[in-house]
Amino acid sequence: MAVIKKTTKVAVKTATSVQHKKTGAIVKEEVKEMVEVPAAYANVGVTASRTIPLQDYANVKIGVSIHRPCANTEDAIEQCYDFCIEWVNERMEALCEAHDKPKDD
Repeated sequence: MAVIKKTTKVAVKTATSVQHKKTGAIVKEEVKEMVEVPAAYANVGVTASRTIPLQDYANVKIGVSIHRPCANTEDAIEQCYDFCIEWVNERMEALCEAHDKPKDD
């Protein structure tokens, strides 16, 4: 008798990036981890970004994203979405605060 696999392992990917518009340089931090999820799963993703004007008409664009698998039920998707929104908001606030502080001359 064959055993039906009821779970599978998938990669969870989170990313934080900062792009300087004048130089085009992108600083990106990416984290991957393997998690076990039900064989039939949903993927919830949340992305946020903001362009911050700097001096001399330069800009910096910051962004945070997370894509996370979860069980394919309405309750599980709602819980995962709430987690993703909170995760992205916390990191965006920290990045925006770091870039909004005036630099000492």
